[in-house]
Amino acid sequence: MCSGSMALELALLHLGVEPGWRIVVPSNSCPQVAAAVLRCGSIPIIVDTSDTLLLTGRALQCLDEPPHAVIAVHAWGLPCALAELRQALGSRVGIIEDAAQAWGMHTPDNAGAGTADVVVTSMGPDKPLCIDGGGAAFAGADICAHIDTWSPGQRERDRPAFAVALSKYALPHIPAAVERAEVRTEHLRRRVPQLVCQLSELGLAPWSVDGAPPPSWGFVPVRARDQAEFERLRFAPEAAELGVCAPASLEDLPMLRDRAVTVRLPATQGRWLLVDPISALANPGAVERWTKRARA
Repeated sequence: MCSGSMALELALLHLGVEPGWRIVVPSNSCPQVAAAVLRCGSIPIIVDTSDTLLLTGRALQCLDEPPHAVIAVHAWGLPCALAELRQALGSRVGIIEDAAQAWGMHTPDNAGAGTADVVVTSMGPDKPLCIDGGGAAFAGADICAHIDTWSPGQRERDRPAFAVALSKYALPHIPAAVERAEVRTEHLRRRVPQLVCQLSELGLAPWSVDGAPPPSWGFVPVRARDQAEFERLRFAPEAAELGVCAPASLEDLPMLRDRAVTVRLPATQGRWLLVDPISALANPGAVERWTKRARA
């Protein structure tokens, strides 16, 4: 497709989306995820993920009524527990796996492998699979039937075709992008565990989940113990050097005003910060200076 957002919209069409469908979206998703839902005439159900950064089965159990579909995002290359979501939802609710920020998340023996009904990715800037634009959607049935590849075929359709396929001139760039994504992910999975250990030894609380597939580490999340520590780390002199940022919520987007439902979970302690692993691995001294700010 021409973008990851269009791939999401195609995935929703593949699931049979109709106006008024309730689509679960994690609160820390990219705004384009919510935009794809709105363009289908559906209602984004923004589920609070400020505690875990990912959708969980427990969070889905807080919904007042079952959704029509769920977009499960591997945010920042962290593994969303797809098998847990399927168990909470049952077999009738469609799951779209958004792997735009992740690469190589599953092996055949992983619990989440093959769980989703549709898998989507982006090939835009700063994504693991990057050709500076485009997206893709994958399903077990003929998802391509929704795309207009032969204009005269419009006369035979019950509904308009989806006419935003990726240019054929971009296709030759994908194999090299796949190779780069594999090399980058292998490098990060080999090196980032050392960084996580360093952060822990220096007194911080990096993200971790036992038994999950290995992250592809787009960012390394670190939980601050309170608001004061969050502000010291977020605005420390070393923060820019380490690519530190903070997750943003979808709740305040103008395009969602009066068009979305927000499901808030019980308040949690601490706030998350995101550390760029490439910058952190290249600057271990800056990491040590930065962590000292937490104890200042």
